[in-house]
Amino acid sequence: MTLSEGDGHHTVTTKRIAGPENPHGLHDIQVTRVADRVVAYGSQPWTGTRMSYWFMWVYSIATGEWEEIPHVDGESPTARSFPLLFGLGDDLVLTGGRDVDHTEDRPIASPGETWTWSVDTHRWTRQMDVPYILTSRTNGSAIGDTYHAYCVPSINNNASSHSTCKHLTYSHGRWEAEQDVWMGVAESLHRGWDQISSVSLSGHRQLLVIQNLPNYPRGRRRVTEYWLRDTVSLDVEPLLYPTHDGSRPPGGESELYRVALLINPTTLLVLHDGYKLVISIDPCMTSPECNSSMVGHSMWNRRTQELWELSDTDGWSDSDSGGDSRGSQRGEYHN
Repeated sequence: MTLSEGDGHHTVTTKRIAGPENPHGLHDIQVTRVADRVVAYGSQPWTGTRMSYWFMWVYSIATGEWEEIPHVDGESPTARSFPLLFGLGDDLVLTGGRDVDHTEDRPIASPGETWTWSVDTHRWTRQMDVPYILTSRTNGSAIGDTYHAYCVPSINNNASSHSTCKHLTYSHGRWEAEQDVWMGVAESLHRGWDQISSVSLSGHRQLLVIQNLPNYPRGRRRVTEYWLRDTVSLDVEPLLYPTHDGSRPPGGESELYRVALLINPTTLLVLHDGYKLVISIDPCMTSPECNSSMVGHSMWNRRTQELWELSDTDGWSDSDSGGDSRGSQRGEYHN
């Protein structure tokens, strides 16, 4: 894909490449960029069977060739459907997803397992487990050597393990977690989201694209919202909708948001099912001088509660490091 500009207009040129063989008709294949490679991973066929298949191919951007990466018992993660996949440096990171293999002769994957696959060595390494179920519906993004992910009850269906939103970070094989106050308030206002995708902007900010559940509150049409996220303060500022008056489209959006690519610090390319959108970013929005604060924001004043009490009692353990644990956190937040 090439983005060019001339006479004040943008032109997006695409080129189709042949994909790897898919003899089992898998429908959950994800494609992720890792260094100078593109990794395709999947496991679940359309047929409705509970049998899973290992599918992993790596595409070299330099040579234009696909290479199959076979599963090695005891050295590769077990197959799972719709995991969270992302590239960080020269590693592919895989975690979460849903168990799809219910045969008797294969182990069931633990959703909390986290594995990294090295582009250089082609080997998998087990990393620290994450005690939350993350899926491809909560795509975060990397800033430097740290990946920022989101654990939202309505999306991840983790009510048994937590009841509040979490901001998760992954770096150098380890996960960190903290209460995500403003994301939790935003989610409660909308009574549930369908998916989150993000793209890293300049500095420590992200653009979040959040889609409400299709069956609430506006029928079957998805409603897309845009947020500016500060990964340090955890502020989330709602942005104006791309309409003539900045208001939400009354009928929602039927197109499913796919992916956003930051072409340069001031140009963002958003890909939908039916169109491509080029967004010019105001440098002021991502500059160090732009300091956001959610205190007193009208979006949050719609809440009627005066006091928020949030607690974090989740236990963390690292089976590979002899049982590393983290203490509990407790805080009070006033709205």
